[in-house]
Amino acid sequence: MEHRENGALQLPYSIITLANVNRVVRELQAIDDFLSEASLRQGGTPVNLPRTGQLLTDFIDMNKLNLLQKNDLAMAQNFMVSLQKRAPTIHISFSVEPTAVFINKLIIWLRQNIHPALLLRIGLEPNLIVGCVVRTNNKEFDFSLKKHLAQHRAILRKLLFESLEAKA
Repeated sequence: MEHRENGALQLPYSIITLANVNRVVRELQAIDDFLSEASLRQGGTPVNLPRTGQLLTDFIDMNKLNLLQKNDLAMAQNFMVSLQKRAPTIHISFSVEPTAVFINKLIIWLRQNIHPALLLRIGLEPNLIVGCVVRTNNKEFDFSLKKHLAQHRAILRKLLFESLEAKA
């Protein structure tokens, strides 16, 4: 992803889920609160800086933001709050917990090919055995082996009976 194409903020690949967005929103709010309180404090009073995580750091670095600047902080907050409300989300269920490397490759592909601010919800459905189920707001795609075998049940039966007859 390019840095701030046409002035728009970009979402780093490390921010994958709505929970990640919520965490960044909380951290941005903590920074905003800290700056507001710091402007009211008398000089020389000790202050505790708010903690920030890697997700916020990635977002700041990617977009070259200075959160000490009110405009940058407000722009970051507005962007993240709008993601909380309106980010396109895809729910994908797997039979086992996917690896972090796989999720990273998946989010890169999805953001490059579907939407640059897409978020994922990862679920587990052990009865899938192999494959996954992808859900959007209005569609569901079942890419499981179970579904594939069910769709080809007649062919499998025919091949099984032919095999049994050949052995007899």
